[in-house]
Amino acid sequence: MERKAILRMILLFGVLFLLTTSMVGVNAQDDDDTETEEADDFEDEDDDGVDDETEEENEREVEVEVQDYEATIKSSKESNGVEESIEIGVHAESDGIQFSLEYETENETSEKELEFEVTFYEIIEYIDDNDNGLYNESTDTLVQTYAIETFNPIVYTTQNTTNGMVHTLEVTTSDGIFAARVYATGEFADINGTTVAPNEIKIDVIIDGFDYHNDTSQLAMKVELEASAEKEYDDETEDEEEGRATEEEGVDFTNNDYSGFFTWKETATVDGVDVAVKSSLTEASENEEELLLNYPRGERIVHDPKIGVANIIESPSAMADLGAYLPIIAILGVAIVLGIVLKVRRG
Repeated sequence: MERKAILRMILLFGVLFLLTTSMVGVNAQDDDDTETEEADDFEDEDDDGVDDETEEENEREVEVEVQDYEATIKSSKESNGVEESIEIGVHAESDGIQFSLEYETENETSEKELEFEVTFYEIIEYIDDNDNGLYNESTDTLVQTYAIETFNPIVYTTQNTTNGMVHTLEVTTSDGIFAARVYATGEFADINGTTVAPNEIKIDVIIDGFDYHNDTSQLAMKVELEASAEKEYDDETEDEEEGRATEEEGVDFTNNDYSGFFTWKETATVDGVDVAVKSSLTEASENEEELLLNYPRGERIVHDPKIGVANIIESPSAMADLGAYLPIIAILGVAIVLGIVLKVRRG
């Protein structure tokens, strides 16, 4: 009887093995049609290029408060017992336009956070003597500096679009030469041809009617990056890796398990034409770095950086991918059970 029981277990294992291997074969055959199936499953009712299921999984609640020269954008989300929030302060001050980001996650046992600041504070006009497209104070001729320091009150508007509510802050200097147009949304949205995710804000930097003092000069904007977190240049941003953007670069701010970013397009629109933007990054102090964004000469320059938190966009397909491994899991499970039975009977 004991031998017959063992034979029955072996026979059962053999049947399950054949069944699961046939499932693997079917999965392998289906791989040829993966792209077609994914295209069929992809649903995008609002035409923003992002699957509706992904949008629903990552939707955030956005609140905006504005008072004269200061504004706060707060977006929050709760998932699986974890509360997390992104708070971005916008301050129009005498030393520039400052964006301060604070990210917090909290559950029953712990709380973590990430902080950094980005400030647009000066535009320089210079003659590029070595013709490399980058300002260098030791080799190029400085013509003048323009301090970004006096502002009109911040203007706040909202627009209800097919991508949900889009919040816009308009920050302009008193003379109208410099402006920063800030966009925030609680879900993925197509804003002026750029996909903006709910974990970030988009900023249109606009330089309009700059008073050049030289006929052959060009401009560079000085940006101060401040954080106690580790800072690292990134030539391929998260939005690029996920297919939401192309031709971006930026700086990552990493603190323990969390990472924030300040990124920018590698091109700007100068008088209606897309042209290359060159950047240089230098360390100013232990916690500060100075970024120079260099623009070709033009009457109207438009560039669009982004600020946000990385690695918090959830993908609903993650669990679905587990299905491909179920046959292997089944085989291992049967093998373990068989091994236990044989060991017990021998004992």
